[in-house]
Amino acid sequence: MSSTPIEPLYVVDTHALIWYLLGDKKWFADFKTIYQDILSRQFFKFLPFDSRHVLDFDRDDLVPEMHDRIITGTARRLGAPLISSDPLITSAAIVPIVW
Repeated sequence: MSSTPIEPLYVVDTHALIWYLLGDKKWFADFKTIYQDILSRQFFKFLPFDSRHVLDFDRDDLVPEMHDRIITGTARRLGAPLISSDPLITSAAIVPIVW
């Protein structure tokens, strides 16, 4: 029997994650504390990034910035909506956007 996740799966843009954790603050003073906070929450998971993903960059070339392309490609590969308000990502319309 295969297991089905109880919660829906989303990919989160870094800005959206920071805004969520800090309540719309522009920056944070202690990254170590924020990082530990993220790790302590079971519903967040860091995914690996390797050469297979770089070779897939061309599929998301409507997103001009490299790091945004990584995030968009991750959402596309997982078949998950992306939580983002980045206009360059949303205008590319590669993946469903939540925000």
